[in-house]
Order: sequence, then C-alpha cells, then structure tokens
Amino acid sequence: MIQVSFKIGNALLQLEKDTIQQVDSILDSKHYSIEKKQFDQHQTVILNYKVPNKETARQLIYKHNLEYTGVQQIHIEEKVNGIEYRGMQLFNKLVLECQGNISLRELFIYIFDNFGDVFRIKCLPGNQKQVEVIFRHVKDYKYFLLYLKANLHNMKNDIYFEINSKIITIIEYSETSLNIEKPENQAISENQLDFIN
Repeated sequence: MIQVSFKIGNALLQLEKDTIQQVDSILDSKHYSIEKKQFDQHQTVILNYKVPNKETARQLIYKHNLEYTGVQQIHIEEKVNGIEYRGMQLFNKLVLECQGNISLRELFIYIFDNFGDVFRIKCLPGNQKQVEVIFRHVKDYKYFLLYLKANLHNMKNDIYFEINSKIITIIEYSETSLNIEKPENQAISENQLDFIN
C-alpha cells in the first residue's frame, strides 16, 4: 500500500479535487480512502492506494515521488505502521544541507539510484536548505555511511557528497549512528564508524 500526500492552502481548497484527479491519473488507479489534516495555513490531503506488491509500490515511488502534477507537488511513500516509522527515524535518518540550488526530486533520485530506497525526503520547516532524509532500510543507510567513510580523504572540514558539482553537507545523523562529526582538520577516528562494519 502507498500513500500520496499534498498540501493545499486553505484559500485554495477548490484545487483539491483537481489534484486528486491528477494523482489518480498519474498512478493509473483510483484511491480507496482520503484523509485530511487541517493546519493553520494549509490542509494536507492524504490518499491511500492499494498496489499489487512491494515492487510495484517501489516503482511508483521512484517514478512519481515529488512530481509536480500541474497543481501541486505530491509526496509518495510506502504506508507503514507507527512502530516501523519510529524505527526508521531512529536508525536510518540524516539531515543534509544543500549548498546551491538542487531540487528535492533531483536529490531523491540521486540517493535512490546510488544508495537505496528512500522512505521520505522533505525540507525542514523554516529552512529550505536543510533536508531530512529517511532511508527505508538500515542496510541502505549503512551503505551510504560506508560510501562516506571510503571518501573521507577527499573531504576537508565537513562530511559531504556532491551532485552535479553541488555540495551536500551532512549535518546530522541518526541517534544510533554515534557522533561521526568530522572535527576541523582532523580525520574521523575508525572507532566512531565501527558500528557499520
């Protein structure tokens, strides 16, 4: 099962129906339930879709997550229970800071293609340059950390990776990742990353 969410400003509620029709059309399926959450400035609409299997869900997420429908940008993710979500937040989350202009969709595709399934990617409230990324599986998260560890010799004072010459700095890791911040002009010690071996 997957869920699709999008935000509509309270003054633009008439766009809700158009967006829902667009999403149904994009996914070539009819939603089976709608949930609405009301906030001060906007309403979040959540559509649930039944899909035949996890591989179909994965393909739909890869192809359409963060797509712009012509009305609103949509967020697609696998529907998970609360315990599973809290586990992903605890073990598989990081916060990135983008130096330069990069779209969430571009960042999502890069991470998905190079490191594995991304459960959620979103800008943090109040700072559009900081992005929260939650990997779907701990093995993909560890693979990402191994990549960083293998490339530490190329980094100066920050831990980062590049997408099309744009630097993406890692500013926060999951609580369980230990503190692997790279001190100025000092290498990260091996024991700080031992948990991923």
